[in-house]
Amino acid sequence: MDIRHFAKLLVETRNPCGLTRQDFEEEIAKRAGRREGESTAQAFTRYATTTEDGKLLFKAAVMAPAPKQAPQDFPTKKPEPKGGAATAELNELARAMAREKNFSFEQAFSRLWSDPTRADLVNRVKREQVEATRDVRDQRWPIAAAEREFERDWRSRQTAG
Repeated sequence: MDIRHFAKLLVETRNPCGLTRQDFEEEIAKRAGRREGESTAQAFTRYATTTEDGKLLFKAAVMAPAPKQAPQDFPTKKPEPKGGAATAELNELARAMAREKNFSFEQAFSRLWSDPTRADLVNRVKREQVEATRDVRDQRWPIAAAEREFERDWRSRQTAG
């Protein structure tokens, strides 16, 4: 059976039929089909707001339960955020300071982080971390990303008109 059938059942009877929000989001993303110059989030938003199937699937996604994670899928350790050039530079400075002054890496990193002369570098590292976090969040929750993009577009139209 087509997922649209289950989406209609969910909207009408509130019975998710074993499907989760992620199932409906993935179906929207699969059907959206990016156009030239269009981001994945824009394609998702376009399909979910302009087509009847997209509206139905989006409504079902909002109403569907969140996926349950199996215990073995839970991360055992918090993953380290991937850093960019500024993070690599700060880590290299910390390693060099640790070697020179006989500190641990953590002590050297902490001193560099709180050093006012390195404020520009620390701010660049913070920006990289925010961008990495946003990218991961947008990949995990495309509806939230589409909602933020729609809100940004809507606000820009309100201020322009």
